[in-house]
Amino acid sequence: MSGATSNRFEARTIITRRRFLAVSSAVALGSLLAACGGGSSATDTPKPAGASGTAAPAGGTTGTAAPAASTGKPIKGTELTVLWMQGSIQSATDLQEKNMDDWAKGAGVKLTKDTVALDQWDAKLATNAQTKQGADLINMYAQHVATNENVLVDISDFSGQLNTTVGGWYDGPKSVCIRGDGKWKALPAAIYGQYWIYRQDLFQKAGIDKWPTTYEEFHQAGKKLKAAGTPIGHTLGHAVTDGATHNYSLMWSFGAKEFEADGKTVALNSKEMLDCLTFFQTYYKDSLAENAFAWDETGNNLAYTSKQIAATNNANTIYAGLLKTDPELAGNSNHGTTLAGPGGAFQYMSMLYWGIPTYAKNVDAAKAYLTEGFYNKDFQTQWTKLGNGYNLPPFPMLDSVDAAWPTDPKLASARTLAKTTRMPGSPGPFTQVVGAAQNKFIIIDMFAKVAQGMAPKDAIAFAVNEYNVLLKGG
Repeated sequence: MSGATSNRFEARTIITRRRFLAVSSAVALGSLLAACGGGSSATDTPKPAGASGTAAPAGGTTGTAAPAASTGKPIKGTELTVLWMQGSIQSATDLQEKNMDDWAKGAGVKLTKDTVALDQWDAKLATNAQTKQGADLINMYAQHVATNENVLVDISDFSGQLNTTVGGWYDGPKSVCIRGDGKWKALPAAIYGQYWIYRQDLFQKAGIDKWPTTYEEFHQAGKKLKAAGTPIGHTLGHAVTDGATHNYSLMWSFGAKEFEADGKTVALNSKEMLDCLTFFQTYYKDSLAENAFAWDETGNNLAYTSKQIAATNNANTIYAGLLKTDPELAGNSNHGTTLAGPGGAFQYMSMLYWGIPTYAKNVDAAKAYLTEGFYNKDFQTQWTKLGNGYNLPPFPMLDSVDAAWPTDPKLASARTLAKTTRMPGSPGPFTQVVGAAQNKFIIIDMFAKVAQGMAPKDAIAFAVNEYNVLLKGG
C-alpha cells in the first residue's frame, strides 16, 4: 500500500463528517457537528461549534514571548513557513492564527502560513518530500508521522526540553512521536476529545441513576435501555474515528492488543481478545443498536440527534450542536467518563502533531515558535478554553489551571479524558502496518463479524490472517 493511500483515513473522516454538516444543517439536526480530527482549508473549515464562540479577550495575551530564539541563534530577519491544520472550532482557530502572527511580529520573523484541504494533505507532504522543499514546520496526523518519518528531523533533544515545560507527554500521543529507531520525529500538538454522550433522562427512567464505570455495568444498563427501545449506539461500519473509538477502546480495555511491544509480532490470538469478543457477542445482542453495520462517521450522530439511541461515543460537537438546534435534548444529555474493562480504561482519539522536515530552511525559527508561541502556557490555556473540550492538551501542564477548562458541568470529563488515550499498535509503535490495518478496518470488521454471529475464535483467525497479509506487504 502506498503512503498516499495509507494516509487517506484521516482525510475521509473529515470529509464524511463535513457531508453530515451540510445534511444536518438542512434538516436542523445539528449543523454544528464537526470533524473529530481537525479542520481543512479556510474555504471549507466549519464555523464555531457554539460551545464557546467568542474571540480572544480584548487586550489578552496570546502566548507571544520575547523574540530571542530558544536555540540561542539569531532568528530576527529570517523567514518561517508553517503548514498548519485549521480546527473545527473557529474561535480557537482564530486564536491560534493570532498566536502565530503575534509571535512572528515580536520575533522579527517573516511568517508565511500555508494550508490545504485535508484530502490533499498526504499528497502535499509527499510532493514536498520528493522535491525537498516546503514548509519549515508542519502539522500531521499519526499516519503522516509514520509515512514521513524518514524526512522528519530528529528532535529528541528538543522534545526533552519541551517535556520539562509541559510536564511530560501522555503515553498515547507520545507513542507516535518515537519512531522505530528510538528517535523523536514529531511533537504532540492536540488530542481531539471523544466523549460518551448519553440521555440522562432515559437512563434515569430505566432506573440508572449514575453513569456506569465499567463495560459490564454499561452492558447491564444497556439491557434496560434496549428493552425500552433506545439501545446504545456502537459503530460497526467503516468509520475510522468513531469505529476505532468504539472497537479499539473496548479491545484495549480487556487487555487485548494488535501487536507485542516490538510492533512486529501479531498478538491478536490471545485469551484477552477471546474474552473481549465473547463479552461483545452478548453485549451486542442485549444492549446495542442493530443497524450500526452501515454507519459511517455520521451514523451515530444522526441516531443520537434523532433520538433513536440512548448513548454513543463521539466528539463533544454533538452536544455543542444540540445547544443550538435542540436545547431540550441538550438539556437531557450528559457526558460520561471512559469505561473500564478487566484490562483498564482506555480510549482511541484522533491526535494532531508538529514536525520539522529535513528540507526545512529555518529549523531554529520553527523551534523558537514552538517553544515561545505554541507551547506557551498562556496560549495553551486560552486555546484549550476556546475549544471547550474539543482540542485537549496532550500533556498535564494545564491540569491545575481552572481557566483552561469548560465551565459547563456536562463537559467536566474533558479535564481527565486525554489521560486515557491510546493509539493503534499499543503497546508497540504506530507503524505503517498499524495504519494500514486501521485503513482496512480489520479490527472493526472483526467485531462486526462477531455481532453477525461468527464465533469469536473464527473472527480472531480472520483478523490474524489480515494482519499477516499486511506484514508480507499485501
